[in-house]
Amino acid sequence: MATLLTLPNNAMQNIYEYCGYVAVQCLRKTCRTLRQSIALIQPNLSIDMLQVTLNADSITCSFDSSLESFLLKFDKNDAGCIVKMIHESSEGRVVKQVDIGPILGQETNYFDAFFVDFDVFWSQQIGILKFFQVGLYNCSSEMKNAFCERLPRRIQAIKVNLREFGAQNVLRTLSIFDAEILKTWCVVGASQNPEFLEIVDFPQWRHADCVTVENFYVNGGLLKNISHFKTFEGRVQRLTLENVEALRRIFQQSQRFKTCQLHYDNPENENLFTTIADPDLFNDIDPNGHQRKRLFYRRTPSKILSILFQLNHVKFEKSQKMVDWTSLIDEVFVKLLENCNFEAILTLRKVCTHFRNFIDDTPPPLKTSLDWLVLNVNPESVKITLTNVGSLFHEQCAVDYLKSDGGCLVAWKEHYQWRTKTVGGERWVTVALRDLEIYMRLLGRSILPHLSIHYYFSPEENEFQEGFHRILKDSPFRVEDLDLNISNTEQLLQILPYVTPEVLRQVTVARQQMIEFHVEPVLDMDKVMALEQVRKLEELRIRGFEVSKPIRGFYYPARVVLQVKDVTLKEILELREDFNRHPHLTRFVFDCDKIYSYEVSWLQEFGPLYEDTPEEGYNRRRWFFRDGIQLEFSQNMLIFTRISTSTVPNNAIIIE
Repeated sequence: MATLLTLPNNAMQNIYEYCGYVAVQCLRKTCRTLRQSIALIQPNLSIDMLQVTLNADSITCSFDSSLESFLLKFDKNDAGCIVKMIHESSEGRVVKQVDIGPILGQETNYFDAFFVDFDVFWSQQIGILKFFQVGLYNCSSEMKNAFCERLPRRIQAIKVNLREFGAQNVLRTLSIFDAEILKTWCVVGASQNPEFLEIVDFPQWRHADCVTVENFYVNGGLLKNISHFKTFEGRVQRLTLENVEALRRIFQQSQRFKTCQLHYDNPENENLFTTIADPDLFNDIDPNGHQRKRLFYRRTPSKILSILFQLNHVKFEKSQKMVDWTSLIDEVFVKLLENCNFEAILTLRKVCTHFRNFIDDTPPPLKTSLDWLVLNVNPESVKITLTNVGSLFHEQCAVDYLKSDGGCLVAWKEHYQWRTKTVGGERWVTVALRDLEIYMRLLGRSILPHLSIHYYFSPEENEFQEGFHRILKDSPFRVEDLDLNISNTEQLLQILPYVTPEVLRQVTVARQQMIEFHVEPVLDMDKVMALEQVRKLEELRIRGFEVSKPIRGFYYPARVVLQVKDVTLKEILELREDFNRHPHLTRFVFDCDKIYSYEVSWLQEFGPLYEDTPEEGYNRRRWFFRDGIQLEFSQNMLIFTRISTSTVPNNAIIIE
């Protein structure tokens, strides 16, 4: 039977790293085998944040990671040391206190006890610390020096904070941090009288992004050695207006420098706040109630450099210029709108009256992300669906307009939850048409890939139909693929003529299948084929309707799909003649349930079929004609296709 102690090292490593730092330390004390296993495997028990505070009689150390946080406090007492631990994790908060004096002996003080545990922790820290802070408060300089000397020789941390340090301990401690990883550091001096800090030649200074130096003077030409920072805060003995001008030039030239704040110890008669006299100074009060003076310089048309003067300090800051969008000239605002997608335009309409009026009066040519607009119209509701199928995730926005006693109930989905709003005093049809008109006006100059309209109501109930017709006359649609589910020719003629013919590529007309409504079965093709939109089509599909025009009259679209009750041999022969007469015809499909009943007569006319199986896996049967026409006989389909003679199989019979 397997036990914990017999598990392989890989399994034990997963267990250790799942447990967290505190649980692994408890396991170390369980037995010698586990202690040796942990020492051998060295699991990654990385801590993200570490803060150490040294006082005269205690050391406090707090650790934080994604799994847990815990605090260790080492207090001095007569017997040696008392350790208190507070551990917080997903299982709750635990407080423990241990007196380790009698165990380790009188000679073990809190200082040594801390470093025993700290060395154990550091031996198991594999990852990079996000934050490391050390504070040396209320203790002698000898203890501070001893503490800094006992820190590890190399620490990898992104952000470091050293508080109440002397200059020598700053130089000693800062040098142990990996300069390639350290990006932000702050040092705060312990003395009220600032010491000189010779740090500018350190790699930790040269490679950092953000540096704060408090209660220190930085030697070595400070103003010449800060242009590589993003932000800097420090102190100088004396700052002149010439220094300010030099810094301004540095800011103007540097792309990285964002903020610089300098505290200066000038004599009272040289205080820049009181002595500066520039005609461009802007005087006001800051949010804290303090008086301030500011100078503004334009770096680029959209970026500003500000210099802030307050008592005993100067602050340089780059900022974006605030733009009043409502004051933009029309040409600029149109350019901005042209780079917005459909959803952004709808959002901008809700910002203010100025934006809404401008967008409604001057619809921009949208680079729309809208792929599909679907209208489902029922006797007591309308549903408008906006879909973007080309996005990383399939995005869909559906709004329902429902008939209610109070007027119109609008329902939509937001953040996976349904929201509703009642529009009182207005019919559901009126509200739906008003919103639809907004969408169409915005889409007026852009191309919509797909538009689907489904009328599921009696033709006599034509309130929505007539309202939609009025909108279309004012705002024609630019649509590539139009899909209509309708009841009669009249409904088709109220939509199709108002679609831009130069853009329209494909039209599908299907008869609605709701048997409780009267549906006219015959589509008046004389009226339909007279439309310019049909004459320029690439493909026309008609399903469920009978057609009033002979089949050979469908010669305008390049491709036709027609659902019919039956197909005669005469119609097949006539269609072959039309293919020869109209070279733009490429494909004609009959969808007919009775095709198999005519197979014998067609075999007598055209001869045997050529049979094969394409990649799709179905049984395909074809005739080939000398004039480059293929007639495919497959399932319920009879398909005329114009092909290249080079694609005809070698052993196929060519019909004259």
